[in-house]
Amino acid sequence: MSATLEQLTEEVRGLRSLIEAVAAVLSPAGQSRPLTAEELMRRWVVPGETLELRLDNLAKRCRARGLKPMKGTRGAFATYMVADVQAAEGFSNGTTKRRRRL
Repeated sequence: MSATLEQLTEEVRGLRSLIEAVAAVLSPAGQSRPLTAEELMRRWVVPGETLELRLDNLAKRCRARGLKPMKGTRGAFATYMVADVQAAEGFSNGTTKRRRRL
């Protein structure tokens, strides 16, 4: 009985750390900080077996939504302005009629 309780406690702790990581990416407190490619891949749940495939899929999604990385950044080190990401999400959700001109 106590082994099951300890196992459940460990699972809850693991879930709590996962929730905190997701909240850190989506929190309004970090709105002024640009999002990295890794954070955007987690936010959009980009599929891919390897990092290269996930980056390729992220680039395709960004092109489709009219999102460009900040000047001087690309690939795994690309950063994106939060307002631009939100505008791209609005376009893909249908809440914005046109893509943002960057």
